[in-house]
Amino acid sequence: MNDVVKNIMSCRSVRNYTAQKVSKDILDELLSVAVWSANAGNRQRTRIVVSQDDELNTRLGRAQNVVYAQFNARKPIELSEALIASTSRSGFYNAPTVVYLFAPNNFLFAEPDSYIMASNICHAAHSIGVDSCIISVATDYFIDDFGRKTLAAWDIPSDFHISAHVILGYHAGEYPAAHERRYHAPLFV
Repeated sequence: MNDVVKNIMSCRSVRNYTAQKVSKDILDELLSVAVWSANAGNRQRTRIVVSQDDELNTRLGRAQNVVYAQFNARKPIELSEALIASTSRSGFYNAPTVVYLFAPNNFLFAEPDSYIMASNICHAAHSIGVDSCIISVATDYFIDDFGRKTLAAWDIPSDFHISAHVILGYHAGEYPAAHERRYHAPLFV
């Protein structure tokens, strides 16, 4: 088994982090990998924002968690400071670094492009000793004034939406064990 295959098979989603931030040099290396990700039609449209601002990531992680819970409960999506304050759980598991991936609206392959990029970041991170987890997006949570101001500050065009996140850092406690694989056996025809 070659090193790439071993790396992919040993990579785990980490959901418990220390406060240690990922260095700028390592982030630069991971973002270099990100921009070389395969993408539909070589359009290269995914926008990347990296934040190590604890307060901002906590606030956005709580907003993401509130919207995700409402989406799963099939409730109308509502976001307010009171709802955000009422949840103590961040959808980003208190990771010290969050990579926000934005994709163009009305492009059929926007989400696949973002998730290919997210996967590449995770596997590259694992290969150099940085832990990660892809956090999916059920629906846009940048829907309140704070979210809209944040998007404007990040220069995200109005015809883009949040499509995925990658959280990065260093695991606290035990590294997650591999779970049993339960996929159906591949069918060869």
